[in-house]
Amino acid sequence: MILWCLLLLGAVVRCYGFPDIPPGLNQDEASAGYDAWALWNHGVDRHGFSHPVHLVAWGSGQNALYSYLAMPFIALFGLNPLGVRSLSLAFGLFTLVAFHRFSRAVSDDRTSLWATFLLAVNPWHIMVSRWALESNLFPGIFLIAVWLMVSAVERPRLLPASFACFSLSLYAYGPAYLIVPIFLVVATANLRKLGWRVLLGSWAVFAVLGLPIALFVIVNLFQLPSLNLGLFTVPRLSTPPRFVEVTSIFDSTGAVPQLRQNLSRCLQFLWTQSDPRLWNQIPGFGYAYPVHWPFTLLGLALLLRNWRASAPCFLVLAWILAGLALCPCFPVPNINRLNILFLPLILCTAVGLNWLITRTGRFSPALGRVTLAGFLCLYLAFFGRFCQAYFKHFPARIGPLFFEGLGEAIQFAESNAPGPICLTNQINMPYIYVLFYTQADPRLFQSTVTWRRQGGELPAVSFGRYFFGVASGAPHTSYIWHREEFLGSQRPGDRVRTFGNYVVVISQ
Repeated sequence: MILWCLLLLGAVVRCYGFPDIPPGLNQDEASAGYDAWALWNHGVDRHGFSHPVHLVAWGSGQNALYSYLAMPFIALFGLNPLGVRSLSLAFGLFTLVAFHRFSRAVSDDRTSLWATFLLAVNPWHIMVSRWALESNLFPGIFLIAVWLMVSAVERPRLLPASFACFSLSLYAYGPAYLIVPIFLVVATANLRKLGWRVLLGSWAVFAVLGLPIALFVIVNLFQLPSLNLGLFTVPRLSTPPRFVEVTSIFDSTGAVPQLRQNLSRCLQFLWTQSDPRLWNQIPGFGYAYPVHWPFTLLGLALLLRNWRASAPCFLVLAWILAGLALCPCFPVPNINRLNILFLPLILCTAVGLNWLITRTGRFSPALGRVTLAGFLCLYLAFFGRFCQAYFKHFPARIGPLFFEGLGEAIQFAESNAPGPICLTNQINMPYIYVLFYTQADPRLFQSTVTWRRQGGELPAVSFGRYFFGVASGAPHTSYIWHREEFLGSQRPGDRVRTFGNYVVVISQ
C-alpha cells in the first residue's frame, strides 16, 4: 500500500499540467521531435541521412535514441509538445518502478521504499520527466541495465539482456562512450562466478549492438566519409563533434593541470548543486535538495563496508566510480553532463536514512518514530516548496527561454502570409521551429536550405519562403518579431496578431 501511494505521488507531480509546463519548446526538443517525425514519415532526417545511428542536428550532432523511441508517441499524438514529451513522461514513470525494484535487490524493503520516496519527490527527476532533452534517457537506461545485471547474479541468462541495454545507452548520450566500458570492465571482474561462457556471450552482444556507434565515433574522429550500410547510416558531422568539444581537457595550462581543475570544478558542482541553467534546476533546490549530503555520505560508507560480501553493493559502487571518471573530462560541469551519478547517490541517501531510523528505533521505538516523522516532514517541506516554485513561478520564467507562443505564431503566419516570411534572430535556431510547426517535407528543406557556419553549429539562413534574422528584400514580406523589437515595424495595411512573446505582421 505504501509503495502504491509513493508511485501515485510521483505520477501526479509528473503528470499535472503536462505537457504545458514547461510552456513552449526548447530547440533540442524541436530538433529531436522533427527528426523523429521525418524518419517515421519520410525515412530520412532533415539532413537526408537514412536511419542514422546519430543525428547530425545542428552540425555537431545529437543523440538519436530519443528520436527513435519517440516515434510511436509522435505517430499517436502528432508532432507537437505532447507527442515529443510523452516519451520522457513514460520513461520517468517507469524509472520510478525500476528504481524501487533495483533498490530492493541492493538492500531491503524499507530502504527500497525510502529510495522510491526520494526519487518520487526529487526535483531533478521531476523536471527531466516533463521535457524532452534526449540526454535525460541515459540514467534510466543505465539503471535498467544494472538492475538486469544484479538479477543475473541469481539468473545468469539475464546477463546478455543487461549488456544489450548497456549498448543501447551508447545511443542515448555521449558520456556513455566512457562510462559504460569502465563500468563493464569493473563489473565483469566481480561476475566471474557466472562463467566465462555467459560473460563472453554477453560481451559479444554488447560489441555487436555497439558497433554502429563505434563506427560513428571513428568516422568523426578521423574525418572519414559517411557510411551507408543499408539498414542504417553512419553520418559524418558537418562541424566538430560535440562529444569531443564538451570533453576537451587540453588548453594552455597543459593536460594534467586541466584535469585537476576539471575534477575540482565537478566535485564542487556536485557538492553545491549549483547549475545556473533554469531548465536544469530551480535555484535553491539543487538536484536532490540541499540536505541530502550527510545521509548520502553515510549510505556510501555503509555500501563500502559491504562491497566484498554483496555483489549488488559492488555494482552500485562501480556505477558511482564510473560516473566520477567523467569529472576530469568536463571543463564546464552541469546537471545534464553528470546526470549518471544522481540515481546511485539517491540510493545512497536512502541507505543512510534507513540506517539512522533503524538504529534510533532499536535504541528507543518512540525515538525511532519521531526520527522517521522528522525526516518525512523535512523532505515533504522541501517538496512542497519545490512544487510551489515549479508550478506557480517557473512557467513565467522559463516561457521566454523556451520561446512560448512561437509555435502558434509560425502556424498563423504559415496559414495567412501570402509571400516570404522573415523570423526574428532572437530565437535559438529558428529554422527548426518552422520545420516542427509546419511539418515541412525534409526533402524540400534539403533542396532549398542555405547554411551559415557559426562556431560549432550550422544555423540556416533561409529555406523555402522562410528567412531568418534578416529581411528577404522581396515585396509582401511578412514578419515574426519578438514583441520587444516590434515597435515601429508595422506598415499601413499590415495585419497584426500577438502570440505570447511574438508578434506576427502579415503584409497584404
